[in-house]
Amino acid sequence: PDDYTGGYSGYRGSGFQHLFNVQRATDGPVVGEWTHEKDPNAKLRIHLLAPDVETILADAHVSPVKQHQILKYLIARRSGEPLQSRFVSVAEPFSDTALIRSAQMIELAEGGGVAISVALEDPARSRDIVIVNSGSEKVRIADPAIETDAAFAIIRFSGEEITHRWFTGGTQLTVGSDALQHAPQLTGEVITVDPQDGLIHIHADAAKIDLDSFTGRVVHFENGLRRTAHVIESVEQTDSGLVITVRDDLRVGHVRIAEVLPEGLLTRTGLAFAAVYDGAYVSDSDFSVCVALRSVDDGKLAFVTPVEQDNPFAPGEDAWIVNVGRGDRAEVTGVTSIATSP
Repeated sequence: PDDYTGGYSGYRGSGFQHLFNVQRATDGPVVGEWTHEKDPNAKLRIHLLAPDVETILADAHVSPVKQHQILKYLIARRSGEPLQSRFVSVAEPFSDTALIRSAQMIELAEGGGVAISVALEDPARSRDIVIVNSGSEKVRIADPAIETDAAFAIIRFSGEEITHRWFTGGTQLTVGSDALQHAPQLTGEVITVDPQDGLIHIHADAAKIDLDSFTGRVVHFENGLRRTAHVIESVEQTDSGLVITVRDDLRVGHVRIAEVLPEGLLTRTGLAFAAVYDGAYVSDSDFSVCVALRSVDDGKLAFVTPVEQDNPFAPGEDAWIVNVGRGDRAEVTGVTSIATSP
């Protein structure tokens, strides 16, 4: 009602109550295009590719109170029970003419990733096949015959001829009978972490590696519960390995301790991202110790291994959740790229 002055923390509706002029697409491919209100040369085109979705086009104010400009929303929605959805789209920023003519998903013969065929306007680059694989299992396409364990791969065609192959985050990309292979460029184990300064000391053999080339690259950290990534700011070699400085913060959560138990900590601090903290670490306010976390749920930070004695935590003190800890496996993936014709 118009005179309501309470909060909305208990709202359980659709979340679409601010939309108006609603339209729904019933069939066919869906492509949305936007132009910046202050720059007609700044454009964005989005191809929605996920099958079996309800596509909604609607208007909404930027802010009903202070900013009355109207934005055009393009929403892909699934409903029903049980519900497990994957939404796939291709977004292309451009200024004058879009490079992408069309895009469509390719059915996989094996694996759980996503493969997309992107048709291009450039006659010298007729299409790209893009593979995105969030897991470590093999992805296989039957036609054309492509197999890879890469996290990301691109195969570029001119007509039926392959002109370029590129992959990263894996060990091989095979097109037909032609295989490209590489090993991770750097692997090692985390020895110490300094969350305040973003320093990670890893034990690794880097004698034959150009460390200067690592600036701006991504280093992955993995344990039995999680895999995370940080951008490298710089790398220094030491007698025992490497010290990596990362650009982004290693501290990903901050809580006030309510109670200390051997199996974990209790807190009344709200943690909006609790679901992604499994496998992270909790540190005291001085960062003198990091303890591995099995899970964070309903105010309880559960340790992987109970801390029976010399527990560094105390009620009323602060604690930090840290993204990387001792024992994590570090990996800088190699990038393989080959052009087979001009």
